[in-house]
Amino acid sequence: MDIIIPEKKIYFFSKENIVPLFKRFWWVITAIVIIIVSVNYLSARAGATSVNRKELTFGTVESGAFSIEARGSGVLKPRYSWWVSAESVATIKAIYVKSGEIVKVGQEIMLLSDPVLEEALETQKWEIPILEGNLEKAKSEKIQAILDQKIKIADLERNNYSLESQIATEQSLRDRNHNSMGEMQWKNLIRSLDFSKIQLKLEKEKATSIDNDHDSNINVLESQLNQAKFKLQQLRSRFENLRFVAKHEGLIQELSVEIGEQVIRGAPLFKIASNETFVAEIKISQDEISQIQVGQSAVIRNRDGSFSGHVRRIGGAVENGTVKVEVDIDDELPAGVRADQNVDSTITIEKLENTLFVQRPAFVHASKEGWVYKVMPENGRVERIRVTFGKASVQKIQIIDGLLPKDQIVLSEPTAWIDKEQFFLR
Repeated sequence: MDIIIPEKKIYFFSKENIVPLFKRFWWVITAIVIIIVSVNYLSARAGATSVNRKELTFGTVESGAFSIEARGSGVLKPRYSWWVSAESVATIKAIYVKSGEIVKVGQEIMLLSDPVLEEALETQKWEIPILEGNLEKAKSEKIQAILDQKIKIADLERNNYSLESQIATEQSLRDRNHNSMGEMQWKNLIRSLDFSKIQLKLEKEKATSIDNDHDSNINVLESQLNQAKFKLQQLRSRFENLRFVAKHEGLIQELSVEIGEQVIRGAPLFKIASNETFVAEIKISQDEISQIQVGQSAVIRNRDGSFSGHVRRIGGAVENGTVKVEVDIDDELPAGVRADQNVDSTITIEKLENTLFVQRPAFVHASKEGWVYKVMPENGRVERIRVTFGKASVQKIQIIDGLLPKDQIVLSEPTAWIDKEQFFLR
């Protein structure tokens, strides 16, 4: 019996054939795979948006301490300034300074003229001697009246003494039955003494009244004289105040009048500011003003350098989207600093430790979620991802979630690819 051996079929893609071929031509197969992948990748990139890397700005996520700051610009202003006003209706006679000029203590600034005041001053000067003369006359009259009254009282007392002596003598005689006068004469003598005593009492009371009356008159005259002297002092003070001199070293910020101009009482003449102490008046965005508080530290910069300070006052009104903040300067300023010099300032709102932060893109907001474009370093692809942001300063913003240290994001305005989920860098 013949044994039939089945014919063995040979398959090209069998293991026996593939393995030797792969070992022999592995580099060819690898090259083909790379070509296919590259073609697919390039095809995908060819259909996707691409952006020139040089046209973009990138930021790298950092980890560590992060200061939240607000920045603004402004000018130096004198801390103390005030308007000087006219104290009476007057005419500007002379102006000795110009706006922007620094004045020293005692330096003349302005001279006013007030003919009515000058006439009143001269009249008042003449009134004082008249009132002084009236007062001296009243005092002399008091002395004379009191002296006359004392003489009357002395005469009455002497008369009483004489009558009392006569009565005593007559009474002694009568006690011995030796009358020297008739009964009627005796009674008249006693009656005369009684009347004299009454008159003496009245004259003494009159003396007190005379003294009081003259004192009242003198008090009135003294009051009139004091009032006149006070009025004279006021007029002299007003007259002296027509001449304005600097009481402190300062800067003439503004002159509001001209020579020959007539002004009313209370009209502003010029504005002067202390030239020793300055504050920085900084404009801060209304979006950041809610984070600013009095006492926060600040740095002020001008062409001469930087100086430390602190927030002194926060304005209440919004002007053109900003709020004015006054910053006290703690450091000594160099010589030559003038009012209205341009400065900029950075106010430290808060310092955060051990946090993630990145340079702030222009299109994101603090304490909100937002989209950013993250760079994938392995293939130059940029993907849009969602990120949770925390607190922010002018240039940096805190990362709460969505990014890791050393991640790189696009900071540039995404107008050209805002509707794309991804794009490629070229």
